[in-house]
Amino acid sequence: MFRHPLHRIRPKPIFLTSPLLTRTITHRAILPRLLSAKVSSSHSFQPRKFSTQATPPRLLEMHEYHVIADASLEILCGAFEGLTEERDDIDVEFNSGVLTLVHPNGIYVLNKQPFNRQIWLSSPVSGPKRYDWNCDDWVSARDGSRMKDLLEEEVGTKVGFVGLDPMNS
Repeated sequence: MFRHPLHRIRPKPIFLTSPLLTRTITHRAILPRLLSAKVSSSHSFQPRKFSTQATPPRLLEMHEYHVIADASLEILCGAFEGLTEERDDIDVEFNSGVLTLVHPNGIYVLNKQPFNRQIWLSSPVSGPKRYDWNCDDWVSARDGSRMKDLLEEEVGTKVGFVGLDPMNS
């Protein structure tokens, strides 16, 4: 039977045979680098803080959220219905906590998200947004924009949530 002469040679792992690899891993190569590394003069870790608002919104109680969200959507529905009287190319529907506005820009949908205590807005112009109640207005936690400002700019009607106080409802 014929056997190839190289059958007796067993491959050795490269990390044991390569002088290049063993040379770069020696104490002469690594220890001076570790010892000469400069340590930061600051001994405490300072995490960065990112915020778009001066104060975070207060988490509403569930009852408060429903009172404010329902009243806000009703105010918006009234403002949008005022537009339907002025223009024929606008339609409004409000049903089960979902407000839909058919506008020349496209279809706007506003709906309650009770689990997050938010109102979500789907805009054909600016895309989806999520708003939290902050004192007297619905404010985006992402960019700090106010829902009424966005709607006034895109839809062209004045909207106000002044006077919404769940404690007096």
